Amino acid sequence: MEIITLPGAANWETLVKRPRIDHSLVNDTVTGILEDVKTRGDEAVVHYNHLYGGSGHKNFTVSLAEIEQAVSRVDDQLKYAIHTAKQNIEDFHRSQKRPVKKIQTTDGVLCWRKQVPIDRVGLYIPGGSAPLFSTLLLLAIPARIAGVRHITMATPPTEKGTINPHLLAAAKKVG
Repeated sequence: MEIITLPGAANWETLVKRPRIDHSLVNDTVTGILEDVKTRGDEAVVHYNHLYGGSGHKNFTVSLAEIEQAVSRVDDQLKYAIHTAKQNIEDFHRSQKRPVKKIQTTDGVLCWRKQVPIDRVGLYIPGGSAPLFSTLLLLAIPARIAGVRHITMATPPTEKGTINPHLLAAAKKVG
């Protein structure tokens, strides 16, 4: 890592330049992975998880006992922060719900807008070295308020094959 202190204005453009990526290579790699997962299913998921730094863990579900154990390891201050964030997010999203309002645009013509929730959603929540339980709260709470019945969370496990306890505590809190 290079530390740069007080660079002159002449260097700013070079310092903030983002690296260029040949997206065709990325697309080819991702396409190959997706095809392999379609063909080999969970076996391929385990392979790529291990290949890209994951645990190679083969169990894709978390038991209620694991969730309870994880929650017991979370500091009470963080549990309170999760609870407070949950309340704030719920208050905000509940305020967006509107009753159906019918408008007669012409004699005999009624128009209205009706919101219908998706039945099932899958949420990817970053885990690993930067578990973002806030992402879980910001995605799952509006889905619950909207009436989504089945919410599935996917997150990468640690090298030991476990899920970060803060993520599991937040997941339990939002149901």
